[in-house]
Amino acid sequence: IAGPFLADGVAEPVMWVIAYALMGICGLVLIVLLIILILPCRRHRDGEITDESSLVRHRI
Repeated sequence: IAGPFLADGVAEPVMWVIAYALMGICGLVLIVLLIILILPCRRHRDGEITDESSLVRHRI
């Protein structure tokens, strides 16, 4: 395959290991952030709206 980049660096197995390790770390961080985003929504749902709700308490 002809192109502007050399294929010598692609043959390095260490580079493949580093690339897949970084992708795995990024995927793990993304999953943890999604879990943190979802869990507080389930924890604070009461089902009823009262005058003591945060919207009423914090309004100006």
